[in-house]
Amino acid sequence: MPSYATLGSLAFIKERKPGASCVCLAFVGVVAPMFSACMFCCIALNLPLVLVFGVNGNKMEKYYIIGSVILCLACNIPPLAYGKLGWYAVNGTCWFRDPSPSGQLRWLVGAQSVWMVLMSMVEIISFILIVIFMKRHEVCFLIIIPIQQLRADTSSRGATTRMTLESNRPAHPIVRYRSMILRIGLYPIFSCLFSLTACGLGAYNVLHVQSLTDLVRLAYIININTITSLLQSFKLRILDLMIATLRPLLYALLAGTDPSLLRAIRSLHIKSSPSLSNSQVVLPTLTPSSSCATDPPHSSSPWDNPINVKQNAEACSRDNYNQSLAAEKEGSQEEHDNVVLQI
Repeated sequence: MPSYATLGSLAFIKERKPGASCVCLAFVGVVAPMFSACMFCCIALNLPLVLVFGVNGNKMEKYYIIGSVILCLACNIPPLAYGKLGWYAVNGTCWFRDPSPSGQLRWLVGAQSVWMVLMSMVEIISFILIVIFMKRHEVCFLIIIPIQQLRADTSSRGATTRMTLESNRPAHPIVRYRSMILRIGLYPIFSCLFSLTACGLGAYNVLHVQSLTDLVRLAYIININTITSLLQSFKLRILDLMIATLRPLLYALLAGTDPSLLRAIRSLHIKSSPSLSNSQVVLPTLTPSSSCATDPPHSSSPWDNPINVKQNAEACSRDNYNQSLAAEKEGSQEEHDNVVLQI
């Protein structure tokens, strides 16, 4: 889903003159950022659905995409049908257009701003819910561990080792993968900040309808107040352009520094390197059955060499312990991959 959202934020509209092409570009220019905001809202909504309520995120992805497309079309087809998309002379761009500022503000708020604000609220609520749920599980985990260790101390050595291994396992994946979850939560948080700022700047530009050329012309006639108004309007429009360009840049930086992506690139590089693939050496491994079933070479009975028998038993238990750790690590990696695919 981050790929769809990032592609939606990469849509830049070239400045054109009035005409049918300008209407088409205005439609794309208002649909693309809204689709990007919808997808990032779905990312934020998917986190609590998967981690808190146990919903399968892979099955929900198609519903997220279909719902985002339907919402974007339902919000932006009415202004297209009423002829409210096209050349906006105030900003000199292809955007919403209406002769009166009040009508322009109504179309902007009803078709785009109110929905982006609602999606920002969903993103904030989802992130707060995830953080609260994570903290609750961390507190429960810290309380359970001393109880398990206390019970383990009263039992035998084998039971103590078993209980210590069980106490080191978090009770929920949200505790084990909290860094990855918080990193994914940065996508909707940045989207929320950008959406709220873009909505505020869009409303300001609609309410202050004087174009830059008019302000420049009036600056020579009136006084210093008009020059101050010109500079303020110019700074806000520069800020609006900076937000439009920083959005895909920050998303690309987040995606490019993702640990899963870096590990995948590193594994592909190792597999594609001929020197590394040719220099791989296969080491023999000892199974517990071979090490445990083989008697000492210079011992005719277990009572002749008790030291070797003891060493053989320790080696057998060590091999079993290493195999259990390897199986646990493999299971943990499978669980990690499953969580990554769902969120």
